[in-house]
Amino acid sequence: MTQYSRILVSGVAIVIIWAWLLGSCLAQDTLSSFEGISAKFTAANIAYKAQDYTRAIEGYEAILKSGKESGAIYYNLGNSYFKQGELGRAILNYERARRLMPRDADLNFNLQYVRQRAGQDTVQSEVLGWGAVRQVRWATQREIIWMLVVMGGFIIAGHLWSLWGRWQYRLRRVVIGILVALWFVGATALVVQVQAQDNLAIVFTASEARFEPHPDSTTHFSLAPGARVHILKREDNWAKVERLDGRAGWIMQSIFELI
Repeated sequence: MTQYSRILVSGVAIVIIWAWLLGSCLAQDTLSSFEGISAKFTAANIAYKAQDYTRAIEGYEAILKSGKESGAIYYNLGNSYFKQGELGRAILNYERARRLMPRDADLNFNLQYVRQRAGQDTVQSEVLGWGAVRQVRWATQREIIWMLVVMGGFIIAGHLWSLWGRWQYRLRRVVIGILVALWFVGATALVVQVQAQDNLAIVFTASEARFEPHPDSTTHFSLAPGARVHILKREDNWAKVERLDGRAGWIMQSIFELI
């Protein structure tokens, strides 16, 4: 087999793998499409504009229970809960919306405002997980995956181009090395974001965290409505949670939901 034949065979194999990855991403986008819910979404929006927030909440929740989700649904649901004075649930849905549209200015403004109304430290609340390295909010997980797939295409194209053009070994190593390094930066960002969001929850109402999983146990610290906590473990109806400052205590599982 000649050199160009080997290049062609390896190129075809790599392109097939890349096309499979691209197809997987497209399939995910299709599965999460907004089709079939526009009428329900419109009805919920009409109820919201009519200040019938209970009906609006029921409409948005029904869409989510059907398995469909979008940043707009969570955002409008958060607004509805805020109008009803349920700050914890408003923050929960704003946080869920921000997973899907992290750069939306209105969403971020509302989230900060409601946190202030709930008596939270908005600067501390911006910490995603525990440690500055985990503050990966510039893109959604899907966007990072797309960037990795596209970067993979550049790596493939660069590799084949370098072989076809008979680049010098040093030049090829530098160019491909830079592209691979950028890919690993994106992959690291994805892993960090997934780990940072794992087992994160929002507390609905003001609550007391206790030293032991028992209602008569001594109170350890207080949690404001909408407080973000990390779930460490669960035991019967209780969960051991960690606050952003590292303090841990036990609360009832019925007063929080995972983001």
